Amino acid sequence: MPSINLDKMSVKELNELIANAQASIAKKQKEERKTALKDARNAAAKWGFDLDDLVGGAKKSAGRKTGKRQLKPKFRHPENPDLTWSGVGRKPKWVLEAEAAGKIESMRVQG
Repeated sequence: MPSINLDKMSVKELNELIANAQASIAKKQKEERKTALKDARNAAAKWGFDLDDLVGGAKKSAGRKTGKRQLKPKFRHPENPDLTWSGVGRKPKWVLEAEAAGKIESMRVQG
């Protein structure tokens, strides 16, 4: 690899070098990810599996970039069925109010 004398470069040239290096890194990461995914699919197929089956169908869902899994609702608001709570994490205000009024069990999702 040729040596670059950074001391002789202007700030503009250094910034261009950085930008070009970052673009090259991004391109190589994309290529390596594609190769790794292909290799993983081939390795899974060698054993008779589909990669998605082995990793629990971990495909990225549209608009959902977090790695969090979607939990089934355990409680549903009686007046607004769009409001649900899985029973995990911080309790929504409507759940706290229902608990205080002794009505939370009537909001439990059946099934």
